[in-house]
Amino acid sequence: MKNRSHEPAVRWVTHPADRGRLMTLDGNWLERDVPRENEVITRPFLVDSGSRQPVPVRVVQRLEWHHSAAPTFVLVVRPVT
Repeated sequence: MKNRSHEPAVRWVTHPADRGRLMTLDGNWLERDVPRENEVITRPFLVDSGSRQPVPVRVVQRLEWHHSAAPTFVLVVRPVT
């Protein structure tokens, strides 16, 4: 069995200006390649609040959290307009 303790953990955060417009669906979503700042991505769990359909988002901020055993990244996202 592969040891997953060193794979990056990613936490997704909606930019405060987009709360109510964009939501993150619950689930155990593995992200092997952590997106960079300013990258536009689409993920099945980042959805429009009304339609619940995936939408393209831009990573506006990427923060590294150094207080855990595995690398952890916090990604702040906004819908692409």
